[in-house]
Amino acid sequence: RINPKLCEYNNVLCLEYEDLIYANRSQLETMVQKLTAIFQDRFGYFFGENSSLLGSESQMNAIQRLEEMDKAVASLSSQPASVIDKKFGVHGGHRSNSNLLEVKPLAANEGDPDFKHMAEDVKKSFHVFAATPPHTASTVLTNWIMGIFEPEEYYSFMVNTKGRPVLQNGVEIPISKTIVTKTHYLDLLALYKRFRKEFDEVFFVVSNRGTDPETRIDYDFCEYNNVLCIEYDDLVYSNNIELELMVQKLTRMFQDRFEYFFGANSPLLDMEKQKNAVQRLKEMDEVTRSMADQTFDHVDQKFGVHGGHRNRDDSESKSALAPQVPEEAPRAVSVVSDENAVQPQRKIFYCGGWKGQTDFKYSTFGLVLAKSLFPELKSVRLQPNGNIAGVDAIPLLETTIHMATKDDLLIMHSHQYCEIRLWRQNFPGIQLHINSEAYDLHPLHITNPDGTKTYNYLPDYGNAYVIGPHKDTDRSIRIPYCAMRLWFLEKTRSSEQYLPQIIDPTRRPKNTKEKFLIYANS
Repeated sequence: RINPKLCEYNNVLCLEYEDLIYANRSQLETMVQKLTAIFQDRFGYFFGENSSLLGSESQMNAIQRLEEMDKAVASLSSQPASVIDKKFGVHGGHRSNSNLLEVKPLAANEGDPDFKHMAEDVKKSFHVFAATPPHTASTVLTNWIMGIFEPEEYYSFMVNTKGRPVLQNGVEIPISKTIVTKTHYLDLLALYKRFRKEFDEVFFVVSNRGTDPETRIDYDFCEYNNVLCIEYDDLVYSNNIELELMVQKLTRMFQDRFEYFFGANSPLLDMEKQKNAVQRLKEMDEVTRSMADQTFDHVDQKFGVHGGHRNRDDSESKSALAPQVPEEAPRAVSVVSDENAVQPQRKIFYCGGWKGQTDFKYSTFGLVLAKSLFPELKSVRLQPNGNIAGVDAIPLLETTIHMATKDDLLIMHSHQYCEIRLWRQNFPGIQLHINSEAYDLHPLHITNPDGTKTYNYLPDYGNAYVIGPHKDTDRSIRIPYCAMRLWFLEKTRSSEQYLPQIIDPTRRPKNTKEKFLIYANS
């Protein structure tokens, strides 16, 4: 690595090794597009916003050159390292060090037809337990995960009896035959110790409901890296739009939680897999409705739903399994004047974060600030200690921008990196820019030679509003950065009593001239 401080210079672009790996033509094209966009963003002050030097033709040239380079690598694979291709700079015997992702199993028994649970992009074995208390939307949870990993399979269930047998379609099977197993046996440590030796990793996805200990697992389990805890409210939907949003949100939570194993952009969790999950849940709902008049002892072996499930008291199916809006109902995506018409489904999107992070994710700082200023926003859920319990917003990405409508809200944090470049591709709904100090530039800054972006910058599109260190206008409220930061600390770490220590004269530290504080906002 080079000194990280060098990466902060305007004319330096730092890339991570993982951004330069591809395994096929599709990944190569995606990589070139991504790298070119990063280059454009970093050096746009010099090349301009729409430089032809970085257009689609130039990107195709880059793709072709890299394909030719790979051919040269392959042709020199049996040559000694002293042999060098003069055009591409590759050495003989280079294949094992090539940018082409080498797919090699870490725990392989690929000849075994039952050995299915392999992450195809990294060839690591894994198993997922949907380990849930009863009546916590466990059927929805299980079929969502199965829709991602094995959309056509019959569900398997671990019986909470001696030996913990796993049954599929009424027959006991080895656990290696499936990827996902549902169970109400909640000793996660015992399950992990028993099955970890069979896989590279064992994951637990748990659904919790309410405050009753009978419908929740011990919170300490939720802090393990290989455990994802999901609240019942995140598994409820009433129409197809909410179903699609639910699947996207849950899959993003799964990706974020288990990124250490699957990687940042695993094809196992891409849009195609999410479509499979949506389709499986729709089919599950159809089966649920068809069995509504049967007795509870009737069980569908593919989805694990029972007869009469729709009307069971306290069942997750009451709202989660049986969508109340028919297929032909209008999609609620625009404001309507008829008070009896379907009201719009208002969604919250978010973006903005420091791109210099190794494992980049959008910051939730803006969401927390928005929630504290506007409590009615369902942007984040906070635990009593101030930590984030869950995010109820959609990251604004190339794969999600199509979902945005004029009824939606975008919370943009700090004008930092956003995959959708808003000054080129406007968000159709309202934009709330919070703490956007990134444009409050010093008058002598290289990209602010005339001083127009000094403490008064506002996005030049009418649907954008700003809360930050700017002048007050009809589209902005001026709040100093320091005040916003203190407010954030108060809302997320209230137990540490930051504000009272500063504001309350009786609690403020006495000035002994032995210690001092310097606050600098650069």
